[in-house]
Amino acid sequence: MNQDSQTEDRPAAPAPPAAEDGGATPPRHRAPAGRRGRILPWLVLLVLAGAAAAAGWRGWQEIDRLRARLAQVEADLAARDEALEQSLAGLRAETARRAKETDQRLATLEQNLSALARRDGRHRAQWLLAEAEYFVRLAAGRLALQRDPDTALAALAGADARVRETGDPALLPVRKALARDMAALRALPRVDLAGLSLELDALAAQVDELPLATPDPASARARRPQEAAGAPAEDGETGHWWDRARGVWTILRGLVVVRRHDRPIEPLLAPEQRVFLVSNIRLALEQARLALLRGEAPVYRGRLARAAELVRRWFDTRHAGVRALLERLERLAAADIAPALPRLTSLAALEQARRARAGEGDTERAAP
Repeated sequence: MNQDSQTEDRPAAPAPPAAEDGGATPPRHRAPAGRRGRILPWLVLLVLAGAAAAAGWRGWQEIDRLRARLAQVEADLAARDEALEQSLAGLRAETARRAKETDQRLATLEQNLSALARRDGRHRAQWLLAEAEYFVRLAAGRLALQRDPDTALAALAGADARVRETGDPALLPVRKALARDMAALRALPRVDLAGLSLELDALAAQVDELPLATPDPASARARRPQEAAGAPAEDGETGHWWDRARGVWTILRGLVVVRRHDRPIEPLLAPEQRVFLVSNIRLALEQARLALLRGEAPVYRGRLARAAELVRRWFDTRHAGVRALLERLERLAAADIAPALPRLTSLAALEQARRARAGEGDTERAAP
């Protein structure tokens, strides 16, 4: 909008009051007021335009500075991006190199672990086989030295457990041999060594109470219980007449001694000789007991025969205790204290398997 339009739009100024004298305003006073009214807006407009131009100039300079700064920042960012890309490229190359080295090391480690596992498996199998062989040797020793099939059977069961723990199908022949040996031991008849030994001790303690064939005080005391059964009843006691007759017959028979002369007459034993006789019989029974524990069947039977011979020769075989002792000696002599022991075939199978495994291990160690 220009100055003229602004002037036209404005309302007309009120006319100055007329002078008292009725004259009009002089022209030199009205003209400067109109020019001032037209110049003042232009001045304001110029001031505003200058201020706007100054502000625009300063804003343009600020924009230029911002653009320069932005360009510098972009350049710095580009340089940093390039440096970062280079660093990343280096890191990628280094990572790839290290990953390759790691893969190679892992592959080598897996190979070493596999070889170690195979070696440990072989060593563990070798150790288990060695333990199984020890158990089989223990079983053989118990059979040979102590004739103890139960302990030998337990040792063979331990050997079979060790062989089974290896999990090697190639050891099936060894387990087959172990099963065959265990079946043979289970079928072996058991001997009651403890019972037989106690019975021999009881017989040795009973010898001193037996009566001799020749009269002596100890034999008389041994016969007295049997003769008491056939003695007549005491005075005042009632009994049958045949009981009394039997008592009289016993007394009369004791008065008569019948001697046989168709065989050598045994001399009478002195009291101190009875002690030696009883000691010899006890010694024979003790030797039989030791032979029983050792499994020496010939010695066992020979000592029992010697004891029975002494009892038959010097003791009264008509006495019930003597006859019972002889019967028990015969029954003990008939007992099989040393049955035939089976031969353990598993020991040879285990030794062969262990040698075969040791040869495979030497071959694998020589291959690398």
